[in-house]
Amino acid sequence: MGRVIYITFLIALTISCTQENIRPNNLLSRKQLVEVLYDFHLVDAASKHSIIANNRNNKIKHAQYKGILEYHKISKGQFDSTINYYISIPEELKVIYEKVEQKFIP
Repeated sequence: MGRVIYITFLIALTISCTQENIRPNNLLSRKQLVEVLYDFHLVDAASKHSIIANNRNNKIKHAQYKGILEYHKISKGQFDSTINYYISIPEELKVIYEKVEQKFIP
């Protein structure tokens, strides 16, 4: 039994390591992603500093995130697929987050 689990694990590892980073059709532009991430981090900061009431209640924060996506006319699926794509390319994600950081500096 242990041998079957080991072989299954090796096959899964091989497949996951050889898959290409397939660019989703509905990928957000880098500029859009920077704007959305900036807004998400503003909500997080407001929550941590008790600017948003009941910040311990994640429902409020999630409602804020949903509102940000609606404001930018982006679906949750589109955002999720964009983040998943860029997570698989850490160098690109680093560049995007450097731009988000720059937005916080006046």
